[in-house]
Amino acid sequence: MVFYQQPALVVEKGIYPNPFSDTAKLYFNLREAAHLSLQFYNVAGEAVYHLDLDGTAGQNQALWQGINQVGARCASGVYILHLTAVGTDDSKGDFWADLVIMR
Repeated sequence: MVFYQQPALVVEKGIYPNPFSDTAKLYFNLREAAHLSLQFYNVAGEAVYHLDLDGTAGQNQALWQGINQVGARCASGVYILHLTAVGTDDSKGDFWADLVIMR
């Protein structure tokens, strides 16, 4: 019996720069086109910013300008990113990452 494991739907490639002051770029690869949900949390676990977008198969990037949902700049500190991807075949993938804002 042979088992085949499909490669991960989404693979984080890095965040640059981290720490950052104005804008951070998140780099990741998708196995196939997918709908993405990026949620940013402060260390207290409170959601500060949410972004929905569509990604294509291959290399992708997303930007975060260190703002909250109403457009105000977030304070210096550690923030947690949760990226969730849902592929066209309903496959799901996600990852968590830490970002640091230094203003």
